[in-house]
Amino acid sequence: MRHKRTNQNRRRQEVRVPFPTILVGVLTLSVVIGAGYMSINIRCSGLGKQIKLQERALIETQKRLMVEQDKWSSRTAPINLERALAHHGLKMEMPESRQVMRIEAWKESKDTLAINSRNSL
Repeated sequence: MRHKRTNQNRRRQEVRVPFPTILVGVLTLSVVIGAGYMSINIRCSGLGKQIKLQERALIETQKRLMVEQDKWSSRTAPINLERALAHHGLKMEMPESRQVMRIEAWKESKDTLAINSRNSL
């Protein structure tokens, strides 16, 4: 019987510290919030890098567009068109006014087109 009493005495002599559930809850909540913040921060950084890459590509494309528009405008200038025609040996003349047919949209209907000639043949 003595053996049982010593175990009971030892249990009575131990100091029990109450488990702080509120502290555990607060720590768990702070870890979850921190992990969520880090996840959002990583996503935002990745999206920011993608935006910067796409902006650079857009700027380069706009520069190429300006160059191509400049080339096109210089090629379609009347002087350059005349040079190209002469280079290829083409003889083209402006049509006479009686040869020009104008196609205009009627105001009443968008589906119908009218043909107006300046001088009837």
